[in-house]
Amino acid sequence: MAKEREIDLGTPGGSARREHERRRARREAKTREHRPHLGNLLLRVQSAPTSEAAWETGAAGEEILAAHLAKTCPEVTVLHDRRIPGRRTNIDHLAVCPSGVFVIDAKRYKGKIEVRNPFFGEPSLFIAGHNKPKLVDGLMRQREAVLSALAKTIPEMPVHACFCFLNPEGQAGGSGLPLFKTLSINGLQLFYPRKLSKRLNSPGALTEESCREVAELLAHTFPRAPGRQLLERTDAVRGERARAGDATECDRQVAGLPTIDHMAIKKMEHVGIVVDDLPAAIEFFVELGLEPGGTGQVEGEWVDRIIALHGTKAELAMLRTPDGDVEIELVKFHSPPTQGGDPHAPSNTPGLRHLAFLVEDIDAVVAGLQARGTELVGELVRYENSYRLCYVRGPEGIIVELAEKIG
Repeated sequence: MAKEREIDLGTPGGSARREHERRRARREAKTREHRPHLGNLLLRVQSAPTSEAAWETGAAGEEILAAHLAKTCPEVTVLHDRRIPGRRTNIDHLAVCPSGVFVIDAKRYKGKIEVRNPFFGEPSLFIAGHNKPKLVDGLMRQREAVLSALAKTIPEMPVHACFCFLNPEGQAGGSGLPLFKTLSINGLQLFYPRKLSKRLNSPGALTEESCREVAELLAHTFPRAPGRQLLERTDAVRGERARAGDATECDRQVAGLPTIDHMAIKKMEHVGIVVDDLPAAIEFFVELGLEPGGTGQVEGEWVDRIIALHGTKAELAMLRTPDGDVEIELVKFHSPPTQGGDPHAPSNTPGLRHLAFLVEDIDAVVAGLQARGTELVGELVRYENSYRLCYVRGPEGIIVELAEKIG
């Protein structure tokens, strides 16, 4: 009998926890840099800003709900912290049970939760007296993403979406939902944890085997988002390499071994690309799956002094990879005039020649890019049993390598 493949359930709250730790580390580093003598004292007495604390609250909510579902719904497969390819948001939880698939958004808010239905217009979700349309729109988009993924192979699969409101930290009086009435808005139900458990445990048409097949499909389509456990495993591997004598400087630092003290580089901050058509370049990288960041303009003496030009006036746009680790800076110079390069330069031209991105479903990515006029430089090739690879040439002759892992 063939052994069943283990499903990667993911890490509850992993990406939110990671983002909280990233923001906290950045805030602490800036505080110590700006106040070298008082930094540690200030950090002990100051509270974290709301924008940072919200990520910790969200991560804790996902962790608490995951633990609750594991205890109360042991027969239900629940995937945690799943990435939607090409989107900025993640799905907190995906549950597969006999009655279908549930897209679950975990929330921890203080205050009364209500759905207001006016005589004219659409219903609205209010929390503590504040309208929250973005919560509803976001969950509806998540449900649509799951419906689209299943429509190709299991179009009849029921897909439900719901909010699960947990008790806010330090509050024992409930989540703010009515106890004896289940609210709903635009087909999205609002549960507290016990009510959600009861719904997931309810009977349905799906068999145990069917549930597993659907869970495997969803786990492949919506991969786990990189979170704290992934970073911890990476650090552990680096530490082992360092102790075995096969170490980079980063490995040695993780393992607590001596490093090159004068090394100044801490991380790759961004890669800058000069373009003539900024909107076209932005569209190209967004189509690839990068996420738009900030935009702005730079000019003045300080810029001239850095880049050794005169009369600089430039427009820029930042984009980042879905994991948030790498950023690209696209720059359009309005002055001084640029000297055009060769947009058809071959791949072996000296200099910074290409960028590389890991993608899923490389055939679909290439087809989508070609439909928008992007050139395939060579061929899509399989490299041993590791990757499928190709080069594409985008706006301004930018060469991008696409790689899809095999297996």
